[in-house]
Amino acid sequence: MRFTDEIKLWPTSRGLGCGSLIDDLLARRKRTDKVSRAGFEMFQGAVGSVVAILLIFGSVLAAQAERRPSDFAARSQWNSFDLLKAAEKDHVVGNGFQTHSANVTVPFFMYEPDHFLAYSKCSKAIWSPKHTIDVLFVERLQNHPWRTSQPQDAELFVVPVLLSALALDRCNVSVSKGLIQMKEYLERSPWYTRYKGRDHLVLMTQWQNRNVMLHHLGHTILIGSYTRDTVAAYRNVFVVGFLDNYAAMTAESRNADGYFSKWNYANSAKMPRTLVVRWMGLNRYFRGSAVLPRLNRKALFTERDADTDYHVGDDLFLSVKLMEGEVRTQYPEIPDCNRTEFITNLKIYESIPLVGSSPRVPKWTADRCIQPLGFSRVVAHRITEISHFSLLLAGDNPESDTLYNSIAARSIPVLFVEDEKHDFLYECMAHFDFPWKDIALVFSGPEFREDPMRVIRYLRDMVQNEPEDLARRVKLMDDHARDLVWSEPGSRVHEKILIDAWKLSKGNLSRSIEPPKMRSLKKPGASPLSRDLQNRS
Repeated sequence: MRFTDEIKLWPTSRGLGCGSLIDDLLARRKRTDKVSRAGFEMFQGAVGSVVAILLIFGSVLAAQAERRPSDFAARSQWNSFDLLKAAEKDHVVGNGFQTHSANVTVPFFMYEPDHFLAYSKCSKAIWSPKHTIDVLFVERLQNHPWRTSQPQDAELFVVPVLLSALALDRCNVSVSKGLIQMKEYLERSPWYTRYKGRDHLVLMTQWQNRNVMLHHLGHTILIGSYTRDTVAAYRNVFVVGFLDNYAAMTAESRNADGYFSKWNYANSAKMPRTLVVRWMGLNRYFRGSAVLPRLNRKALFTERDADTDYHVGDDLFLSVKLMEGEVRTQYPEIPDCNRTEFITNLKIYESIPLVGSSPRVPKWTADRCIQPLGFSRVVAHRITEISHFSLLLAGDNPESDTLYNSIAARSIPVLFVEDEKHDFLYECMAHFDFPWKDIALVFSGPEFREDPMRVIRYLRDMVQNEPEDLARRVKLMDDHARDLVWSEPGSRVHEKILIDAWKLSKGNLSRSIEPPKMRSLKKPGASPLSRDLQNRS
């Protein structure tokens, strides 16, 4: 350690104040005329010895910092809480939305990654296109200004393991061995044992081996997950979301700090929208589910539009890919997509470069049909970029990567909820103080299943009659995208995760959002179209 570095570690917080003490002593010695020149030089030598001894003593205290928590460090845990309460009184200028974590910083101590088998023995590649955010998380924290080398100054402790790679068998160590070694390492740290890990953070963003991992992680350490569905018993679990399509597609082009600097996302908000609705996906739960009625997608594809005057099908990209092993003849009521058109447009969309501004693409309609083949995330991203809305039809859990992909492409998310006030989807959306209430559109799930095309017509009429409202929502997405999207220039997702983890450690993390206003399709005048039809009649 250099001399200047040792001075930085000087333990002034313990009341030594040795720098000012020495200056005072020297000043007094210089003012006296009773000491000879030789005596003064001897005194300087003695002071130098004192300085050296105190430096050694200070460096010893600093070396002990990681091994022995101080009372001062324990008290300092509450400093940022006061900052948070003050920040909650501030408002973000321009959109009227209050960001509760504005101006809040969370000093964190991150353990050395190579000390954990679940990092040193694991691949650092993004193997899963949705769930591998822990790779970027560790990368972006390595040289982050909030990181402190002194654990006594930390508000939060980050455990830099890659549990997504461990879950996907991308490590030269088993799941159990990696987690046991991690736990044994942490239990030797007094910083972990003092609060039983309640101020320690680990990300568990993959669904494979989730139960095994939860068994080893327990109920105290802070766990960032892609959902809280089915883990309500673990109050230490909070939502950190997914990667967006663009981050997954361009994983190798990020710079040393993990940022995707080549893409100008300002173009996404300015893209001409030629489609009203975008949704495509696998045929999961196509037959519906009594347990999770939200998953019933069948109605959307079997209910045809009777209002031919408005040609709703011209504004849609709604297609579904059959699950592996499914037989096409099981769904005679669902037409096949036009194979020639499908393949032609796939080639056009996939030929567009990933970086740079998006060029105009030909209009491509695939109205409620079964795809002849799958397509890449490049195509999904391009279709989302030219769609006003993206339907959120949940899959295995209420949370969906569609939320993040829609925000990245500035396509307004459309949600279908089962309970207007207490839907579990609202708990999944509580993270990062993102202004969902002012961006997303919400419809009743039961009403949607009763008449799904009424929702489609409602959205089409919004495009025609409420362009100012849509523009406001897109502007909000543009303003806040870096708080949610990993591939956004200047992304703050890693910081938002730290803030939410810190809030949870203090018992101050909200478990639900204020629900957006639900738009009922049963009330007279519920949409511009219904009002127009009434006037005509």
